[in-house]
Amino acid sequence: MSAIQEPAQGVLYLHLLGSPQLLCGSMPLALETAKARALLFYLAVTGQRCRREVLVDLLWGEMAEAAARRNLTATLTSLRRELAPYLLVEPDEIAFNPAAPHFVDVLRFRQLLAAGRAANDLAQVREAVALYRGDFLAGFTVKNATTFEEWAAAQREQLREQMLLALQLLLDEAVVRADYASGLDYANQLLAMDPWREIAHRQLMVLHAQSGRRDAALAQFELCRRILVEELGVDPMPETLALHARLLAADAPPAHNLPPQPNYFVGRTSELRQINEHLADDACRLLTVVGPGGIGKTRLALEAARHFTTPDRLLSPVNFVDGVYFVSLAGIAGAARPGAGGYQAD
Repeated sequence: MSAIQEPAQGVLYLHLLGSPQLLCGSMPLALETAKARALLFYLAVTGQRCRREVLVDLLWGEMAEAAARRNLTATLTSLRRELAPYLLVEPDEIAFNPAAPHFVDVLRFRQLLAAGRAANDLAQVREAVALYRGDFLAGFTVKNATTFEEWAAAQREQLREQMLLALQLLLDEAVVRADYASGLDYANQLLAMDPWREIAHRQLMVLHAQSGRRDAALAQFELCRRILVEELGVDPMPETLALHARLLAADAPPAHNLPPQPNYFVGRTSELRQINEHLADDACRLLTVVGPGGIGKTRLALEAARHFTTPDRLLSPVNFVDGVYFVSLAGIAGAARPGAGGYQAD
């Protein structure tokens, strides 16, 4: 079942993420009291068979036991008038009927997230995120039902954390794929829910800058700094300050002395990608390109180096802010020592 669907006749829909909505098919369903709605929500979300005394404590814990039991009986009678097929009522236990046609967005949200993470399938994570209209039971309260309110608050916090994790997964993927439109959307959703999440501020700065909106990236830093200072009393992390410094320096390319080339460089995309991967590895302190003399090792190395001389590379995780320099060893005796098969190193 997808996140966005046409209501099916005879199906009970419980949309509990955000302000709660009850539908039978496409028709809104109105229950008589807040406690009737709360009882239905609790049974559907927990999926448990609940003893009557547990439900009495859940919704009428502040009443005398006899009066509380009478209220539970009256509420169940009201619910059964509207939703008899969806309830399993026994003398001692009550449950939501899982065999009746129904859709509960909370259950589907959790199912999609669990399956998506287990299979590393972000399509399912995206579907889960689309279901999240807002926090669990937003704006819904039940008077004199402390136990229910505590349960709802715990559910709300858990679901909210799951949503934040899902958004962070999707934002990370968007940054890696340079999917600016999706990344901006996920970052803005994430910061609307958690404005103190500094990593999301950094990712949004990068996305703005890489999509040509350097001013927006700098403005995002100022917003991040103000939120952290005014609301938490802390300064941005060193990583955020370093990114800000790179943004300020991004007007000009990094210094370099790479010699101009007489023609365009064509091909060798696989080799260039391998060089970039090695340079991104913190454990790689020295990279040597080897091959027969005259095969184009120096030109390949120069082209790889040239990729790091454009302003946008300052925002990349792999960058050389202090400059990129070419030192020719061609005139030094012994600089190119033939190896086995006449191979040389550059």
